[in-house]
Amino acid sequence: MSEAALHGTGVVFDTIRPVVTISEISAAQRDIVLALPEGHFHDLKAKDIAPTKLTRTLAAFANASGGEVYVGIDETAGPAGAKIRKWRGFGDAEEANGHLQAFEQVFPLGSYYAAAFLSCAGETGLVLQLQVFKSKDICKALD
Repeated sequence: MSEAALHGTGVVFDTIRPVVTISEISAAQRDIVLALPEGHFHDLKAKDIAPTKLTRTLAAFANASGGEVYVGIDETAGPAGAKIRKWRGFGDAEEANGHLQAFEQVFPLGSYYAAAFLSCAGETGLVLQLQVFKSKDICKALD
């Protein structure tokens, strides 16, 4: 039922959830994501991270200068301590619902962040890309 059809029914639309798109990226773009340096503006997390724990990173970025977080990237230690990263995304968008719901608690009404799923031919699953914007308010993690 459309919003227009619901007009006058007493249904109140007090929140508009942003649409989370799915974008296909090239192997070259995937390689750029996998090679991103973690630091003040980028972080890569495995999809297994607890949503409440991930809100620490989101709140930190929002309270600083903003940044990007990619969820669905595994990282292991290789020879001589080199980081070996592997794309291991969510099986489908619904698998990330717990994460997105946690973000909504930190950033009401979808403010201060944008989300998109990235897919890449030959790779497993969808990586959740979060662009966190600098907040004018103090954002607090859920834990």
